[in-house]
Amino acid sequence: MDAPMIWVISHDPDTRRLIGLNMSKRGLRIQEISPQEELAHSGGRPHLIILDTDPPGGPGWEVAGTLRHSPSLREVPLILVLTAAPTASRLASLRPVRWVEKPLAMDTLLALVRESLARQGTERKSQTKPI
Repeated sequence: MDAPMIWVISHDPDTRRLIGLNMSKRGLRIQEISPQEELAHSGGRPHLIILDTDPPGGPGWEVAGTLRHSPSLREVPLILVLTAAPTASRLASLRPVRWVEKPLAMDTLLALVRESLARQGTERKSQTKPI
């Protein structure tokens, strides 16, 4: 079975790389995407999306809205990376499975990814490196 595909979306290339490297070292397939890229051309449907919404009110929030309005992506589990706790109305409209605040604790993010993938049954049974 192929490793689960995770999209890492952030305006910051360093954040994309940091998250991407940590996930790929654990046997996951990663596609790093900037908010300016066309999501429709990002290749395939992911099992999970990690979205960095910084800066507040920036392109990350627009991307989140686009993801939730896209017929092919609206049901894909979404983990938000935020600088501050979101409002209840924002959470209700975006329906993330979880969110995590910055500074980013990679162990926490990895645990959330593992939990989300396990809920879907997409975590590989024979991973050589545990998430």
